[in-house]
Amino acid sequence: MEGPFMRQVEKMANPKILLSIAIAGIFLASGLVSFPGLESKAFSVISAAPARITVHPNPASPGSAVKIVGYNFPISQTITLRFDKTIIGSPVAGSNGQFSFQYTLPLLTADGTHTIQATDTLGDDLSTTLTVVAGITVTPVRAIDGGSVVISGTGFSHSSKTTISFDSKSISKLTTSSTGTFSLTYNIPLTTLAGVHIFSAVDSGGHSASKGFTTISKIVLSRTSGSAGAAVKVKGSGFGASLPLTLTFNGASIPGQPPLTTNSTGGFSLSFTVPSYSPATYTVKATDSQGDTSSAQFTIV
Repeated sequence: MEGPFMRQVEKMANPKILLSIAIAGIFLASGLVSFPGLESKAFSVISAAPARITVHPNPASPGSAVKIVGYNFPISQTITLRFDKTIIGSPVAGSNGQFSFQYTLPLLTADGTHTIQATDTLGDDLSTTLTVVAGITVTPVRAIDGGSVVISGTGFSHSSKTTISFDSKSISKLTTSSTGTFSLTYNIPLTTLAGVHIFSAVDSGGHSASKGFTTISKIVLSRTSGSAGAAVKVKGSGFGASLPLTLTFNGASIPGQPPLTTNSTGGFSLSFTVPSYSPATYTVKATDSQGDTSSAQFTIV
């Protein structure tokens, strides 16, 4: 095949021309020579992926831990990390140029935007921002009604009057500490329905935060052992309100048990007769029509 295209290919295949192209590429990359419009193209070919850093979670609250991760930094080099110009750590980039560092925000960290800066040994640095806000935690995050939980707050105004609410109903008015923290123990009301509920806190300085909490169902037996044919009382709470309820013994319906329904606060109280099973430990289980469930053990002797 002949033509301008093939003649150009043959010309480019000439070893002398290929060598000249290679030398020109070296000079372009070294910066010893430049051609308008070509520099950026040359460097874009030979440069590596740009370095970057991320921080999670963001936003975060004082006293909580954040994870700072860096990518594409010089391999095996020490990276100096700063939080608002204060050195907080010196992780080493791994064989893939990545590092990971966990940092706990001081309780006195002011709310607002803060700078996290990473500097390598060559003096190159880059930064990202972290937003600090007031926050609350609930421990545990799931509990039965009637159980107690601890609500803790950080990042609020110092020595500030603060209102704590459960599902928008005020449950406590307190004053935060000199570092803007608080801690409160609260007993979940027995009439609380199963599902997700919200704790919230608002201080006099306008700081606010909220946290979800899940109430789970429970049942209690009047006795945990007895003979077949014995009468046992069951009390339940934390179920759905005014819903059909199923009670089972060893996974099966209890003979002669009438239809059951929870009351308006998700509770119930009933009695059942222990079925004629061989001596062993069995599971008594209550489940409402929306899937809320709880179980207890009963031993036939």
